[in-house]
Amino acid sequence: MAILSGNEILKQYERGRIVIDPYDQTKLNLKGNSYDVTLGDQIGILRSYETVNSLRIWADLFEQTAGMGHAWAKTLKRQAEALDNSPCPVVLDPAIPLNDPLIVAQAQTEDTDDPEWFEANTGYCSPMFVMVPGVLYLAHTHERCGSDFYIPILHGKSSLARLGLSIHLTAGFGEAGFKAQWTLEMTCVHPIMLYPRMRIGQVEFETVEGAIQQYEGNYKDQVGPVGSKMHRYFKDGKPI
Repeated sequence: MAILSGNEILKQYERGRIVIDPYDQTKLNLKGNSYDVTLGDQIGILRSYETVNSLRIWADLFEQTAGMGHAWAKTLKRQAEALDNSPCPVVLDPAIPLNDPLIVAQAQTEDTDDPEWFEANTGYCSPMFVMVPGVLYLAHTHERCGSDFYIPILHGKSSLARLGLSIHLTAGFGEAGFKAQWTLEMTCVHPIMLYPRMRIGQVEFETVEGAIQQYEGNYKDQVGPVGSKMHRYFKDGKPI
């Protein structure tokens, strides 16, 4: 297996063997071997009892700070209240279907469907979003990215890792045939501000040895932040 250079990524993109949509030439690392992907417009949070507790703890801390702290405290409290109104298990069981992530952020961009709805129901609809520790956020890339001929692999950006941000929890490996938005399993060490369409990660492409069978898995053609479908690997409560 070999990693494609930036120039080779461009060549294969122009041949239609790599999908990056939308494509922006300035985000191709010609002096490297990857393409920078950006943060999509929606961010969700995993529905769990622990998530509610973490949101409330940080809301209380933000209330003690000046400036934007009070505004973020109000937003976090709304998110906790929204979770309180939906099933939030104490222990996550991968053998049973989980509810979809609660969408708590819809960036107010020119294609936002209904900013007033998000403002009223989540407390958030603006050009930026704050993440807090102790919460698993499910976000997504703005780009559809993948290939029928190469293996796409998603990595974090070093500059964001130095701020304590992780964009995926071991799940950065794609398959030949996957061509969709990537769900990001995001966590942070410190509270951090995010902006829609900011560079959030980088995708490399690796060659494949042997015959390729196209990906037909659980997340084919996924759009937006998509929750776990691990329950499909269980039957009658037993792994299959």
